[in-house]
Order: sequence, then C-alpha cells, then structure tokens
Amino acid sequence: MPATAASKLHRESHCAQAHGRRPEETLGGCPETKKAAAIPSVERAARSKPLALKQPVAIAALLARPASFVGKTVQVTGKITAVCQEMGCWMYLADDQGRKIRIKVNDGEIVFPNDGAGRIATAEGVFTKMTREQLIEQAQDEAESSKRPFDPASIKSGTVEYQIQGTGAVIK
Repeated sequence: MPATAASKLHRESHCAQAHGRRPEETLGGCPETKKAAAIPSVERAARSKPLALKQPVAIAALLARPASFVGKTVQVTGKITAVCQEMGCWMYLADDQGRKIRIKVNDGEIVFPNDGAGRIATAEGVFTKMTREQLIEQAQDEAESSKRPFDPASIKSGTVEYQIQGTGAVIK
C-alpha cells in the first residue's frame, strides 16, 4: 500500500477508534481534529495536562547524555521549528544553538497549533529512545505532512534518535 494510502487509513482508523465513528464517516479527515484546528492556539495548549515539573532540562543536556534521561519525565523549553500539519500530533522544539527535540503526542489528545512555528513552547513528557521502525513511521508521517516523498531505506540500521512522548505543553 502506498505510504499516503497507509497514512490515510491510519488516520481514518484512529478517528473511528478514538471517537466512535465508522471509517466512512472519517473520509476527508477526522472531524474532531478539524474542530480542534479551529480553536485558537492558546486554547489548544490548554487541552494538555498541566505541567508537573517545576524546571525544564536544557535540550543540549538531554542530547549530550540521553541514556541518563531515557524513561524519565522531562520538561523542555524552546522555539517551535515545525508542527504536524495533518493532525497536530508532533512538533520540534529547538534551543538557541539549533539543537532540536521532537515532541510526539497521542493523536487527538493534544493538538499542537498548525501555525505554531516561531513561537516558544514548554513541553513535558517521557524521554524515549526510538526503534528503527518508529523512526521510519516518524519520517513517513513528517514527509506526508510536508507533502514530500519518503524512502524507508533512508533510515539506516543502527540509527539512534530520541523524542519526548508528550503529556503536556504550553505555547506562548
């Protein structure tokens, strides 16, 4: 199945499971996600769980010593450099030196604003090490969101990346 068709099927299946809709009711996108996209950005951030940690960890510290943070809840602050344009389910935050970390949330739980790039955000969640399969899925989703081609072979075996499985975010 082509990547785009697989992604569409995933989104339709997600909507059907998450919102109790039949797949034919989700053609053209999830109505719940479309409703969330119409909410002003400030209110969308309010849909997340409240941030529990008092102090963010520098993105540079996470990336310099990732093994010491894996499995732990962390909080980071940075400038939003990219946001999922289809479901608002991920965003990248960067520090002042351009080091980036991906924040991924479960579809529909939190919707990051499509127009968030350039804004400052604080996000919280569990720091995780990604498998090759997860990296392929991530790259495929990002390629579809930005409407560019993707070749799974571009993700080499042994590639290691980290992300934050987000539970909360505040966007300024």
